[in-house]
Amino acid sequence: MKATFHGHVPFHPRRLPFYYGWVVLFAGTAGMLAIVPGSPPGMSAFVDEMMGLLDMSRERFAQAYMLGTVSAGLITPWAGVLVDRWGARRVTVWGMGALAVTLVYMGWSDRLYVALGGGEARPWLAFGLLYVGFFAMRALGGGVIMTACRTMIFRWFVARRGIAASLNGIMLSLGFSSAPVGLNFLALAVGWREAWIVVGAVFGTILLALVWVLFRDSPEACGVALEQPRARRGETSAPVPEVTRDYRAREAAGTLVFWAFGLGLALNAFVGTGIAFHMVSLAGAHGIGREAALALFIPMAGFNIVTSLILGWYSGRMDLRWALMLMLGAQAVALGGALALEPVWGRWLFVAGSGIGWGCFSILINVPWPRFFGRRHLGAINGLLAGAVVVMSALGPWVFGVAEAASGGYRPALLGCLAVTPLLVVLGLGARDPQARANPGADAKRGKF
Repeated sequence: MKATFHGHVPFHPRRLPFYYGWVVLFAGTAGMLAIVPGSPPGMSAFVDEMMGLLDMSRERFAQAYMLGTVSAGLITPWAGVLVDRWGARRVTVWGMGALAVTLVYMGWSDRLYVALGGGEARPWLAFGLLYVGFFAMRALGGGVIMTACRTMIFRWFVARRGIAASLNGIMLSLGFSSAPVGLNFLALAVGWREAWIVVGAVFGTILLALVWVLFRDSPEACGVALEQPRARRGETSAPVPEVTRDYRAREAAGTLVFWAFGLGLALNAFVGTGIAFHMVSLAGAHGIGREAALALFIPMAGFNIVTSLILGWYSGRMDLRWALMLMLGAQAVALGGALALEPVWGRWLFVAGSGIGWGCFSILINVPWPRFFGRRHLGAINGLLAGAVVVMSALGPWVFGVAEAASGGYRPALLGCLAVTPLLVVLGLGARDPQARANPGADAKRGKF
């Protein structure tokens, strides 16, 4: 079994005429798309039909999804530990296989409901069946596979880590925006049940094969030299090593910088999913129709891509606290725009703030962690971070929904998030890069921090 996942099986990356990290980047990003079927946009193609056949209200369906996602987020840190122990390639192969089985299970959920005697006598049965499916999809796709792919990709890059993060973010953005459309087309063409089964079959064959053939855990695992920063013009000495110490996950979690960046990312996920989930309702309260509300996401993607490209290019030479400040500032602008969507200027504040914030998110979810804490225990550190983001992304839609039910609008939730933002700004300004403090000579190469 160990030989099956050796770095030179089925071919040796060292024999290729280019740096294999770029293959890892594209293959790992494709693997990350495993999260799409279990994401809110992906689920939109199946919700209405499943609710009817499982005799569930929309509220109960959403509760099952939220609880399944939160439960998945709570165990996600363990996924990172498995990645560090067994390797991203092996973990993703097993995770992809298990996810394929889960997707087929979702396609059979209504038949299981009938076979197990579901109905008025067992009102909890449908909820339980969905909870199991949602938990498995979110734990495997958003937890295990996402953590493994992210860890693998950013173990392959140092000097070009920001560029890799930009490309990863852009490809994910395009994938997440187009995949739900494809799922909806498939569901209309063959039926929702068959669509689940077809996607499961694709994951269990094509994607699983891609993972085994192209994934490699790290440059060291297959004898490839890690790409390093080039000496600047006029420099004669070797480049200063990027890290002087590899932090364990519990040590990283004991630093202020971990919490400053982690809480900033978690709040961004909370706000982003909360608003996106209720976008039609939020816009409707300001007199904006469904099509016009959803059309706001198109220019938002443009701001996202441009921000990701620019920030990714400069992230290796800048103090990453300013990227965090930009994300939090853009988020505040977006919240302000969401409070005043009716005028055109309010919509553009919302669009620009959201797009820039998401562009920053795609860089800050990837670049800081190997830079701050090293690559050796990156899986466990990414697991902690991913767990927090998954939980907050599940709580966002629920909290915004509760606010609307209690007050008749989303203003309390928006103002609450806006009030928290300055606190995170203060926390971020006080954070310090642990590697720069341990090796002051690296400041010029890392960006003064």
